[in-house]
Amino acid sequence: CCIRYFSDHAYPSWGVFAILKKYHSLIFFTIILLFSLFSFSICTVAETSERVFDQANLLSAYEKNSLEQAINEFKEKNHQDFVFVSTENTDGKTPEAYADDFYDNNDFGLGDDKSGMLFLIDMEHRKFHISTTGNMIDILNDNRIDQIVNSSTEDMKDDRFYDAIKYVLT
Repeated sequence: CCIRYFSDHAYPSWGVFAILKKYHSLIFFTIILLFSLFSFSICTVAETSERVFDQANLLSAYEKNSLEQAINEFKEKNHQDFVFVSTENTDGKTPEAYADDFYDNNDFGLGDDKSGMLFLIDMEHRKFHISTTGNMIDILNDNRIDQIVNSSTEDMKDDRFYDAIKYVLT
């Protein structure tokens, strides 16, 4: 028949086998390097595009996707970042400190001044907080934040978190 098996004999000195034998270390290193670069680029894109961090599981999958789309539209329209976080544990921090640290430590924000806002729902203390930075500080002054908080309070009391987040986003 036409099938030949390689047994204890050395690989033929021609074609693919010769190249593999001679350069196997270089080929292996190149494959590992390319895989590492590809994996890193995927992780970087995933980390920078997510803006809904529902750690307290307050939202359905549909609501999370809807919010991600609304946030992308908000960012394009207003040139400001928007991040939503829910948590059941603020690691001993006040809601304000937790929100500020989460925003800063995850490198959110647009432009040189990292403009944007973070809306935090803290289920541990049953509070919510709006944190602003960059140009967003001037757009959402204390009076506007108080208005948003007062208008969202009923939704929050009735566990209509998605409605509250959408209101803050608009």
